[in-house]
Amino acid sequence: MRVLLTSFPAVAHVLALRPLAAELVARGHDVALLSAPSAAPLLPPGVRHLVAGPDLDELLALPRPEGERPDGLPIDCGNFFGGQRVGVTLDAARAALGSWQADLVVAEGLDGLGPVLAAAWDVPLEVVSLGPVCMADIDADIRTTVLATGLPYASPRRRLDPWPAVLRPPGWEAPGPLTPVRAELALPDAGSVPVAVPPGDGPAVLVTLGTLFLDGPTLAGVVDAVTGSGARAVVALPPSLDALDVAHPDRVALRPFGALGPVLERVDAVVCHAGAATVLAAAIHGRPLVVVPQGADHHINAAGVVAAGIGLRVAATDGPGAIAAATTVVVGSGFCERAAGTAAGIAATPSWADLLA
Repeated sequence: MRVLLTSFPAVAHVLALRPLAAELVARGHDVALLSAPSAAPLLPPGVRHLVAGPDLDELLALPRPEGERPDGLPIDCGNFFGGQRVGVTLDAARAALGSWQADLVVAEGLDGLGPVLAAAWDVPLEVVSLGPVCMADIDADIRTTVLATGLPYASPRRRLDPWPAVLRPPGWEAPGPLTPVRAELALPDAGSVPVAVPPGDGPAVLVTLGTLFLDGPTLAGVVDAVTGSGARAVVALPPSLDALDVAHPDRVALRPFGALGPVLERVDAVVCHAGAATVLAAAIHGRPLVVVPQGADHHINAAGVVAAGIGLRVAATDGPGAIAAATTVVVGSGFCERAAGTAAGIAATPSWADLLA
């Protein structure tokens, strides 16, 4: 079977499709991913990359209205992922595809291009959720803005959701019936970068602010707050940084961007931005979180973390003292037990292999 995966060109979006892509390849299917150039290093072996459309930085440079929704998402979220992106990507997508046509299209939850191609080919569409940002009104807005351009738009036969129900924020509304599937780490350990944990006393904490809303001083400030609490920090640096100026370098180990699984096995908690991939990785390993939302879907994901009782939320404006205090709390209370229970629930969910059997 020929399967086309389609994704918005951002790290977490591409990674949402990676476990399914690997399982499809293992079963002998012809699998291709249609996305911008930046997706290349994120693909599992055996998946062809059909390069099409502008990358994230180019999309962000397009004219857009200013303002935020009450949940912190951009006010034009639906059009950004839907009509606007499809409009600047579709011609390049058709050229990249040529005469190749899929028997099945699988789109990540915020990709508006996959439904257009599935409708044009009259083939089934499935959608893989990226997390609670894939909510009913955003899904409807993406569809509406694409249909307004005169293009066809397919409805999915299934919505596959690896996001644990316990991590959905209060009042969240699904875009349709969901098929639960076990969350898996998107980037397996390649064994190339040994995990170093600083020596000494105090809990070990993974610190990451992802790859998008980030600069060196912001990350360093969060690291200093964590080490100021008495903890030791393992810091996942984004690709844009290779060093970090911190107050307590003897309590800090720096690590390049990559698989989080090996790190999570050796830390007691996670301090992060509440990005979907990081929250999911922490939940899989049963690690409590301190979340410091920076933008995008972070506020929605953070609300789910708090509702599940597996972490605390600190506003970026609350300062280092609040981050330090929250770090101390989550490693020394019932947060660890609830995080372990969340991990057990994830492990009991049907896997991608079960889904494709």
